[in-house]
Amino acid sequence: MAIRRAELPDLSACARLYVEVCDADFHWRPAGFFRAQEFLGYAEHEELWVAEPDGAIAGFLSYFAPEHFLHSLYVRRGARGQGIGAALIAHARAHYGVPHSLKVDVPNEAARRFYERLGYAEIRSGATDGVDWIELRSA
Repeated sequence: MAIRRAELPDLSACARLYVEVCDADFHWRPAGFFRAQEFLGYAEHEELWVAEPDGAIAGFLSYFAPEHFLHSLYVRRGARGQGIGAALIAHARAHYGVPHSLKVDVPNEAARRFYERLGYAEIRSGATDGVDWIELRSA
């Protein structure tokens, strides 16, 4: 599977993927909560990596290097279960070479199980906009 740094033409595909996955998976957020413009604003300040198992973007990871923070990891619903998310995490670990943190909404049980399998540990918790979250740290 090819994992590469995103290029400018990839941003619109990643923004569409962001909205598509969030609208489908984040049932505890109101409809329309996730917007492509919001993603594009974050992406300006982060390093974005895309996974292309068959030549098309099936997932991406965004990383805020100054704080060693994995901000986003999204995989297209039809491409899940193929190791794309784990491959993106492995790439980030190898590329940045330092432990990193991330936040996950408590209702996102699938993501919580995924990160637990990869050895992440909870370091703190909180709430934003009425939704509880936990912050995890990589090993």
